[in-house]
Amino acid sequence: MTACVTDNGSNFVKAFKEHQQRQVESEEDEVDGDGEADFTDLHSVLAAARDDNARDRLCVLPPHHRCAAHTLNLIANNEVDNWLSSNVESKAVYCSATAKCSALWTKASRSTVASEFLEEVSGRKLIVPTVL
Repeated sequence: MTACVTDNGSNFVKAFKEHQQRQVESEEDEVDGDGEADFTDLHSVLAAARDDNARDRLCVLPPHHRCAAHTLNLIANNEVDNWLSSNVESKAVYCSATAKCSALWTKASRSTVASEFLEEVSGRKLIVPTVL
């Protein structure tokens, strides 16, 4: 594993700050050009750690990268919230439309009959957004 991508949650950020490998890997530890994977016997690693009381070796995480899509989503949501806060009339229309869509999404996700009816009327399946 060369890196790990997560969202921007404070729990991930803290975990990687505390347990990320501090020293630079030596060149011999890097992946060889032959494309072969190196396998490690997990039982022997855990047994050695228990015998040596070397817990620090078990808690080393790879380099951490924050998900760009999640970061962009947070920025976009923040900007929408800021814009709605400054435009009261638009906020009322947005909230009303969102509430109606939410009721439709809820009904379609809880009822196969409603979902099939929506698909028949619109000619496509209803995409339900998720909150990040």
